[in-house]
Amino acid sequence: MKLSKYNHIIEKDGYSYWYNGITHMYFRLSNGTGNKLRDNLEDFEAWQETFPAVYSKLVEGGFIIEDDVDEYQIILDRADRAKNDMNAFLIIIPTLNCNYACWYCIQDHIPSMMNEETIERVCHYIDYLIKEEEIESLHIDWFGGEPLMYFDKVIVPIGEYAVKACKEAGIPCSMGATTNAYFLTPEKHAKMRELNFKIFQITLDGNKENHDKVKFMKNLDSSFNRALTNIRDILLDNPNIEVILRINYTHENLKVGIVEEVMNLIPSDIRSRIVILPRKVWQENVDKSYTSELYQILKNFEDAGFRVEYWNPLNYGAPCYASRRLHSTINYQGDIVKCTANDDLYQSDAKCKIGSDGKIEGDMQFFEQYTVRTFDNDRCRDCIYLPNCYGQCPRNWMTNPNGCKMDSDDSEFENAVVKFIDQRYH
Repeated sequence: MKLSKYNHIIEKDGYSYWYNGITHMYFRLSNGTGNKLRDNLEDFEAWQETFPAVYSKLVEGGFIIEDDVDEYQIILDRADRAKNDMNAFLIIIPTLNCNYACWYCIQDHIPSMMNEETIERVCHYIDYLIKEEEIESLHIDWFGGEPLMYFDKVIVPIGEYAVKACKEAGIPCSMGATTNAYFLTPEKHAKMRELNFKIFQITLDGNKENHDKVKFMKNLDSSFNRALTNIRDILLDNPNIEVILRINYTHENLKVGIVEEVMNLIPSDIRSRIVILPRKVWQENVDKSYTSELYQILKNFEDAGFRVEYWNPLNYGAPCYASRRLHSTINYQGDIVKCTANDDLYQSDAKCKIGSDGKIEGDMQFFEQYTVRTFDNDRCRDCIYLPNCYGQCPRNWMTNPNGCKMDSDDSEFENAVVKFIDQRYH
């Protein structure tokens, strides 16, 4: 027997926290017991004889493993499974235009709308995925710009086709949207239910005062109030919907008062269907000292009945969604890209397009560069965080192969693990 390479043992606030990165198993002990266990951890025979229940817990949790277990091979196998996952994920962009102009947005708001010819090609591509790739399910996320600007003209015809095609093939089809919620109005609810919308990702830019400064329109009193009111209405109307409330924060715009401002507009009985997800604006400098203030805000949200994501340990073998073979982003003019967070959306000479028969045409090496194992290098192989990371973004890796995505995070990994475990001991 031997110790796993990916054991994390963290002492904080009178507790000893144990977490294994390969199995994602965890437990919490008092510091005294935890220290005793840690100091004698390699005395396997003594633990097995004296404390068989504890020994079994360590083996079952992957903290102690057989000598012939190759944990790096497990990571490689997971990466291959993720890459070749047969559940197709499409991001479809009806438009790059938007009704707001947020300062941090990387996108150019180009007046645009997917035309009927491209809609037909997208439908042919869905047929290709179902009939030739033999996908096991289809999920479509509508993105932009602001995708709901063209709900009736683009989302409805493609969505109806996808639902019908998947039903005939006997596979699940679901949808979601990344939206500012301005157009998430009650008259769309019935059609969204018909199209099996399951999830919305909606952004707040800090508290009400800051959000309304970032997102504003003529004759609109408060974009903050409008977004949360529309979130409330769809959650009350459709019990199958969940909302990821992403908070794009700087170190100035996120204040404790945001919790009460959100609570005032969201009734307590639907708060558990809202996940609070803080994300630092990418232009903001990293500040590890900000963690305590951020966690206090998240705790207040949690105490108010919202779901809070301090940290999600399950990457399932990929650094990002674009690393999967059956993930594609379809731009409004029919161009195919992988990632929405770069300039590919605005290039006139797109590497790939949807052909008239629904198949992808162009430079397929463009796709393959996103599925490369960015973690297959000495630095990542030696890193204890590898099973929770799987390497940096493929796009970043192309320009900086020695980079580390954890360097850009305000939150310390160990603090996030502690919060994650504490949350499950409540």
